[in-house]
Amino acid sequence: MTKKKMVFNLKEIDGGKVGRANLPVTVEWNELALVIKPEGFGDYYSSDGHGAPILIENRNGVPFLIVWANINQEDPTHVINLREASEKARVEG
Repeated sequence: MTKKKMVFNLKEIDGGKVGRANLPVTVEWNELALVIKPEGFGDYYSSDGHGAPILIENRNGVPFLIVWANINQEDPTHVINLREASEKARVEG
């Protein structure tokens, strides 16, 4: 399984203005998942510097966003099914 990685800096947004502070973010992906790792943030099971609080998986053709918003909680705090975000689900009004 091929694992790919990209690192970039997110600029700070404060009150709609772009600030000077950067947040380094590593994005890793392979055939099974996309993992988003903001520096200094992690999940319950990973040691410091190795965790990933955000994961995107493909479940039967539907993307699921999985978030560990609390590092002290073993299970994800949010599992979001994005089925209704499909462009095919759009209702024209």
